Amino acid sequence: MARMNTILIEIVHQTHMNTEDPIEDIKILLIDDEKSFRDSIKFFLEDYDFEIYEAENGRIGTEKILSLQPDLVLIDLYMPEMTGLDVLQWAKENTPEQPIIVISGAGVIHDVAEALRRGAWDYLFKPIEDLSVLKHAVDKVLERSAFIKAQKNYQAKLESEVINRTQELVDHQDKLIKSGVEEKILSLLMQYTLEAENEVFFLKQSLESMIDKLTQWHHISEGVIYQVINDKDDSEKSIDQESWIVINNMSTLENSLLNSEDFIRPLQTKIYNSSSTCLQPEYCSNQYLLLFPIKVKGGNYAICVLFINNHEQINSESKKDDSNFIQRVADVLSMGVSKITTEREIHYLAHHDVLTGLANRTTLLDRLESCQKVVLRHHWYGALFFIDLDRFKNLNDSLGHLIGDELLKQVAQRLRDTVRDEDVVVRLGGDEFVVLMMQQKSELNDAVYDTQLVAEKINLALAKPYELIGHDYYLSSSIGICIFNDEKESPSDLLKHADTAMFRAKADGGGISRFYLPEMQQAADKRLQIEKDMRVALEENQFEIYYQPQLDIASGDIIGAEALVRWNHPQRGMVSPMDFIPVAEETGLILDLGTWIFKDVVQQV
Repeated sequence: MARMNTILIEIVHQTHMNTEDPIEDIKILLIDDEKSFRDSIKFFLEDYDFEIYEAENGRIGTEKILSLQPDLVLIDLYMPEMTGLDVLQWAKENTPEQPIIVISGAGVIHDVAEALRRGAWDYLFKPIEDLSVLKHAVDKVLERSAFIKAQKNYQAKLESEVINRTQELVDHQDKLIKSGVEEKILSLLMQYTLEAENEVFFLKQSLESMIDKLTQWHHISEGVIYQVINDKDDSEKSIDQESWIVINNMSTLENSLLNSEDFIRPLQTKIYNSSSTCLQPEYCSNQYLLLFPIKVKGGNYAICVLFINNHEQINSESKKDDSNFIQRVADVLSMGVSKITTEREIHYLAHHDVLTGLANRTTLLDRLESCQKVVLRHHWYGALFFIDLDRFKNLNDSLGHLIGDELLKQVAQRLRDTVRDEDVVVRLGGDEFVVLMMQQKSELNDAVYDTQLVAEKINLALAKPYELIGHDYYLSSSIGICIFNDEKESPSDLLKHADTAMFRAKADGGGISRFYLPEMQQAADKRLQIEKDMRVALEENQFEIYYQPQLDIASGDIIGAEALVRWNHPQRGMVSPMDFIPVAEETGLILDLGTWIFKDVVQQV
């Protein structure tokens, strides 16, 4: 069974890349209006044998996306003619599978969220001081893209194989020896394959149908299915209940005989030693057996056994015909089981984080929506914990991304061990985790108290040393908490509130938890509006320069002046520097503002 679970991941590792080897024919389109930035990124990535193409604005970038069909697009948000967000929206509508990484100096939460909502795969902030971060992000996105393509190629291959098999059955039905009975069976099994969702039900259904159809000409009335739960390569090893189990018995033979070594050992020997069909009339009081080995990824999954009563009528020609039929049935049954396991794996990967095995954002939003309905119905409270590791970037940059990934796995396991089994633990990406918990409390104060205890428990668990490459490392975590008991706000809004509270925890020093309060969101919205208005103010020259004279204390003469900037907003009037200077420093607009002040002062002088 273990070998069944290595389906798509092996395909990606075999077909895509090893980051230590040269990468051939990987095309990357760089869309940015700053030539110096494009040149620096181009020279860096060309060292890794990427093919780099450039576009100086969004309009040209969209044209090159269509003509070049690049494997990856690196794009800035703010450009002339067509912004990065416009390009993301265009790509979402025209090339929805195009991998895109946003590299922008706009570090505002709203811009990041909007870019991700419009289809960005990752988001990096300018300036990129350590270009290995860019290389890691490029490798991760390319690997994810290759993984998605492998999924679709595998699914397409499976569907194509089903179509080809179906067509093969139609093309050769006039050549079937058993007057169309075998064709009906195979078509029916193919239908079951397309509809199958559970392996055991699929095999039971197939066995019952085969017995029903084959009775017409083989007098078959009995059958049994064994499932292999311990696939052993050595056919000489002893067979017992731990190796084969009966999952469906339509035989009059006693279970003791069906599970006996005298009956199972020859079956196992034939399954391992024969590449196609096993026909053994000497078993079970000289009954003639049809054996259908069911294999998944080269490993034995199950074996279907049919008992034929009129074995005296079986001749060498019949055995040859049966051999061809059995091989085809075994292939279809194997295909059905493979399809089920593959779809289960794809579904798992679509709802879980590949690195940690935790649920992902998609699962979180679904469960959060359900949780809102439950707490509303029972008058309970739900709690959303947004967890971010403090100083994780420093450790990741100093020890390398492989060690960073190992630490994230340990964090995921600690979160699982800390919370209840019914709670939802999620990795959003990077070093951000979320825990969704339902508090069966009807009083807000009780829910807040219990939630705070859980947050402290999580902080203590994550603060314990992490053993990495033979040494202990320590990290703290900042936790933002949002408590809810209704459906007035969407799951995305609740997640945003918890995120806002987490940033408050970081601003207060980290290693602590903070609850979301409405005024916190109002402050965040105010800062976002100030940033937007500042960009307009720089373009429209809304800023004004005032001069504060500098005096010589001894003589009282004016010896100089200090230039002070003031913002005369067209609607709000004079805006205090205490409001807009911190925002300018945080967003990087302070550089543009300084340049404007310098030019204006020089011009006045």
